[in-house]
Amino acid sequence: VDTLESRVRIMVEPTLGCRLACPSCKRKQELGRRRNDDHLSPELLGSLIRSCVRSGIAIDEVHYLGWGEPLLHPGFRDLVETVRTLSPTTIQEVTTTGNADFQASLGGTYIDRLVVSCDGVQQEEYQKYRINGSLEAALRFMRDAKTYGHPETFVEWKYILFDGNDNPDDLTRAQALADEIGLDSLLFIVTNSKTR
Repeated sequence: VDTLESRVRIMVEPTLGCRLACPSCKRKQELGRRRNDDHLSPELLGSLIRSCVRSGIAIDEVHYLGWGEPLLHPGFRDLVETVRTLSPTTIQEVTTTGNADFQASLGGTYIDRLVVSCDGVQQEEYQKYRINGSLEAALRFMRDAKTYGHPETFVEWKYILFDGNDNPDDLTRAQALADEIGLDSLLFIVTNSKTR
């Protein structure tokens, strides 16, 4: 309540659970620092949202992301519905690796914006960073999001450029896939490395 802000954006880490082992991820360090990797309860999130609403603080956005994979939270839909019920105009966004089953994790749940981190168009290059990840699963997730998801959900493919996944043929292929799937956005993130 002690704030000068009248509008906020809330970043929510629903879980630290993840099946991937990305080299720059600090998930293992966080698991060591925290008591456990308990999942965020809808009740706790609801308490925060109710407190903001009671205090006259508008919640512009709730963004689900963090060191874990948000869609591995067993009650992810409950989190989304809690926010939707208590603050209906709040934009809800999730950033995911897409290594999840769309129908099981989000099917039938309206999310305003879905960002899928998928760094490549060839499994060999993709798995250099998304260790234990499946390019095929991420592409299928995006297809399913456009086919079975809410028609107003904005779906973005976030493609981080590394050595090996940034050649012109791969970038052209990514654009063709994004068009074929019917994605709303393809975002290339430029990075720097020792060689490039």
